[in-house]
Amino acid sequence: PIEQLKKSDMDFTIAVKKLVLGKLILENANLQVTTDDKVLRIGLVPEASVAHAKLDFDLAYDLKPKTPTLDLSLKTTAIKLENFLPVKNSSIEIKSSLSSSGSNLSTLVNNLDGKFLATATPGEYLNGNASFTNLLSNIFSSMITFEKAKPSTHFECAVVHFKVNNGVAVTSNGIALEATTVNVVGSGRIDLRNGRINFSINPKNLSKNPLNVNEFSLAQLIDINGTITNPVINLNPMSLINSTLNKTIISSFAAGIPGGIAAIAESLSTKENTNANPNVCKAALEM
Repeated sequence: PIEQLKKSDMDFTIAVKKLVLGKLILENANLQVTTDDKVLRIGLVPEASVAHAKLDFDLAYDLKPKTPTLDLSLKTTAIKLENFLPVKNSSIEIKSSLSSSGSNLSTLVNNLDGKFLATATPGEYLNGNASFTNLLSNIFSSMITFEKAKPSTHFECAVVHFKVNNGVAVTSNGIALEATTVNVVGSGRIDLRNGRINFSINPKNLSKNPLNVNEFSLAQLIDINGTITNPVINLNPMSLINSTLNKTIISSFAAGIPGGIAAIAESLSTKENTNANPNVCKAALEM
């Protein structure tokens, strides 16, 4: 295939007028494919429209070196989060740059390096909104503590930051959310070589006063495992136990928890939360 690509002379465009992916709409995508001087280029010319924002994609596969090299970039302008999350007045921008080398797909994935960054502007989470049922909205809803009587909860920022090395995307506290009620940090990895994923997302409630679980929906520790195509989400209510949740809170919900777990919760409620960081978004960006 590499030798055939070196000898090929391609110049064509794949045009997509409109592609609907759930609530996400891709429009006017013209994917241009060319070969020139033994370089295969694939890109969106001009930028496509995704959820009323701009999407730019460019790939260059240089076949001249003994081991061909690959460079790939992707970026968007501000995409409104309300297209796929129960959120208003917030948008997200995505930037990714990757590079690799190899003469086949498997080798290219194994040698993949670079980064992925998504940042969200301030917005409002719509409390208890059940109109979204996708995986991302389920995760987002599980890591927010909110007052049930209020229509929304303000968040200041959100970040997802990965570094890719040898085909494995890793984040160490590079997943972050700052809300009025909770700070969220997450870590994990995506093994692009086999599709395996492993994440832990840890919310830390910010209230210094007791929270009545009859009035508040409380965030939970989220573990995500499995594969990219078949993720498995586990929610752990024990994550609610930190220095902001004292014995008053424990007594509000321990009645429904088996005695042994309730005892553990009671002891954990007295421990200090030494990992709190009020600037989790900043830390995620600097990862």
